[in-house]
Amino acid sequence: MPMAPFTDDERAEVARLHAAGTGRNEIAAKTKIHQRRVSAIAAELGLTFVRSPHVQAAADAKKVDGKARRAASPWRSSTHAERLRQSLWTT
Repeated sequence: MPMAPFTDDERAEVARLHAAGTGRNEIAAKTKIHQRRVSAIAAELGLTFVRSPHVQAAADAKKVDGKARRAASPWRSSTHAERLRQSLWTT
């Protein structure tokens, strides 16, 4: 379902809070505007929510850890899934 058009009040409130240094999640909580909508309004206005270097480093590390966990999972192999499927159908 497409997002409803932004109101001038929403744009003004997001811009005001962004200028005050408020983050996206806090703007959403204060205004009761969904986080995705806050992000979309900010993008329309040319505003960004830049992470501080230590927060960005933590987010990058989490991505790397998740990728390593997925790569180590025995279920990622289709061979394992095929063996399981065969054992279910033969018993």
